[in-house]
Amino acid sequence: MLDKLKRLGIPTLITLLVILPMMSLDYATSNIKGFFLTGNIDLGVTWFCWTLIVFSGVFALCSQITSGSQKGFVDKPIPAIWKILLFAIIIIPFNFFGLYLMKALGPDFLGFHLLRNFPMYISMFLLWRPSL
Repeated sequence: MLDKLKRLGIPTLITLLVILPMMSLDYATSNIKGFFLTGNIDLGVTWFCWTLIVFSGVFALCSQITSGSQKGFVDKPIPAIWKILLFAIIIIPFNFFGLYLMKALGPDFLGFHLLRNFPMYISMFLLWRPSL
């Protein structure tokens, strides 16, 4: 996790504290001020790095709580077409919930860009099973 914090956190901080203020100091100050007022912050293109940090942290925490040990990578066959269709049908209400959250909280709530897509991001992250 420390390695992920270095590889993903440093570019995110550099973007937030150096690059965005260099582009427009006015924009950077309103961005930080907006974070404290509404919880929305624009991280530029590094929103994805921030998202991976949070996903990896939650995944590592859940792995430690449930099993306490890492399991190796397991090759799984491609799922049957009916399983893929079932997954697509099940994810639809979650996508609508994400869309509702994005409209209620804002497009960049806590630095997570476009919350409407997060159910799919989370499911793909879990299906991919990254090595931590």
